[in-house]
Amino acid sequence: MELLTTLVPGVAPACCWVVTVPGATIPLGAYALDRDANPASGTVQVTDDPGRAAKDAAVLYTDVWTSMGQEGERATRLAAFAGYTIDAALVECAATDAVVLHCLPAHRGEEITDEVLEGPRSLVWREAAHRRTAMRGILAWVLEGSR
Repeated sequence: MELLTTLVPGVAPACCWVVTVPGATIPLGAYALDRDANPASGTVQVTDDPGRAAKDAAVLYTDVWTSMGQEGERATRLAAFAGYTIDAALVECAATDAVVLHCLPAHRGEEITDEVLEGPRSLVWREAAHRRTAMRGILAWVLEGSR
């Protein structure tokens, strides 16, 4: 995981909450280097309490719990991450204008519920469309450079 921070003039520094299971190691090296260079860049807090992190949050973001190549760990991961699903109750903890993001593919009912994924606060499909546009741009750049 890599955390990057950017300062925008006139915008207050952000607080980013990272939610993970108890005992997990979160590599915050890139963030620590940025904080040393720019102490006003915001904070990163680590917790195992999704409700605490979601309280008044502007964005809730999740990823799959079992990625490709980890299928043999699926049962263990489902048990470990039980209680970390982004569902309607967790979204209600967030700010009233909060949005939900997911990098896809989603395992519906595991890290995110259908209700949230398809709900009015979800920007998941727009996020995917923007990612597709970025990939097309990178591909065009690579192909142009190879000529």
